[in-house]
Amino acid sequence: MITTQVFKTGNSLALRLPKQLAFAQEGEQVEMEIVGNELRVRLKQPRRLTQIAQKFQAFSSDFMAQDRDQEQNERESL
Repeated sequence: MITTQVFKTGNSLALRLPKQLAFAQEGEQVEMEIVGNELRVRLKQPRRLTQIAQKFQAFSSDFMAQDRDQEQNERESL
């Protein structure tokens, strides 16, 4: 277990990461969350459409088929 310090920078608190724990380059974005009494830090992953496609594959082909017979309202043409 490595011990480090929290310090104030401007109006924020910062956490000093020792060199042996460095997993990101300066300027890279990270995501943080508190889970129980842990602070979890991970590299921010770019959102890609491939991830969205994978999520859509989890739905069955008849997903939302029920209640889809809705009347179409007349609209003024542009």
